Amino acid sequence: MRLSQKKRKRKMETIRNKFFTDMGIRLGRSMHHIFNRRNSLIIITILIVPVALTLLLVYVFGGAIQILEEIFFTLIAKREEN
Repeated sequence: MRLSQKKRKRKMETIRNKFFTDMGIRLGRSMHHIFNRRNSLIIITILIVPVALTLLLVYVFGGAIQILEEIFFTLIAKREEN
């Protein structure tokens, strides 16, 4: 037996509502576990490591890349002059 169109639509809405409800519950539980006192070191690590790596790459290696870039372009300019 086939469901009528209204019943199918209502069933899909129920499934959709349950999906978002379940997703909200799972998200809440995950946030509870993440922000638990025992996991504070993990949070600090998650926040500090990307910032530290970004600063390292931009300011330490970025200067080296700029210097190499200038040398490269001066060498190309000298080649074109000859």
